[in-house]
Amino acid sequence: MPFDPNIPPVTISDLPTATTVGTTDKLEVDQGGTSKSITVAQFVALAPPGPAGAAGATGPAGAAGPAGAAGATGPTGPTGPAGATGATGPIGPTGATGPEGPPGLDGTGAGSVTSVSVVSANGFGGSVATPTNTPAITLSTSITGMVRGNGTAISAATAGTDYMLPDATLTALAALDATAGLVEQTGADTFTKRTLGTGVATFLTTPTTANLAAAVTGETGTGALVFATSPTLVTPTLGAAAATTPASSATSTEVITASWARTYVCSNKITIASSAPGSPATNDLWVDTT
Repeated sequence: MPFDPNIPPVTISDLPTATTVGTTDKLEVDQGGTSKSITVAQFVALAPPGPAGAAGATGPAGAAGPAGAAGATGPTGPTGPAGATGATGPIGPTGATGPEGPPGLDGTGAGSVTSVSVVSANGFGGSVATPTNTPAITLSTSITGMVRGNGTAISAATAGTDYMLPDATLTALAALDATAGLVEQTGADTFTKRTLGTGVATFLTTPTTANLAAAVTGETGTGALVFATSPTLVTPTLGAAAATTPASSATSTEVITASWARTYVCSNKITIASSAPGSPATNDLWVDTT
């Protein structure tokens, strides 16, 4: 049957001693005329909760547990508003007297510059623009040419003593123009420039026969340059030369051999005389057949 907390408890005496009932033990109950089995735990669960019992006595304090691990650092919070200005503190005590300072400049107090100028001295001079407002000073010198200094002032330098004069020869050469040519000295420290002909500069740099032929005019023939001793001539065309014409004086004697062919041009007539062999007379023409 259902549990009713409003029914007062009833004590039944002379009942046999009960045994311990476990939660899994079953009870027989009647439900609408039907017998059913229910465990003690199920029966207790069907009963409504009873009133709260009185609080039990406080037990002894348990032992402290171990400290927990430190938690992670949380994010930085926003900056708080500025605090109010604190009250002014009291005035501190007077400090000790400091050492005496250096003596001040002579004068009657602060002043102002009314104008600026430059005094000419030691070789220097100058000028001042807007001298009464924002002066702009320009320095200059009264010395022209080379100058020398002595640590205090500057003065005009003396040629040959303070510095060497430019070399006259170098000065004359420097005055020539920059075009290519041969420099000819025509006098003391006097020079002139001769313009090179076409191809001359190339021949002077590379003196070959071909470059020489290109540098000269009026040449004839081609090939290598010929010198006097044992030259080799390739198909030359020779005209009459003075060396192949015998002298036409009355006392000349010319011997002609068969291996030496010559052409003679004589301005005088040739007379064959009947002189004895071995002793030619004047104007005789002799032929040696030996």
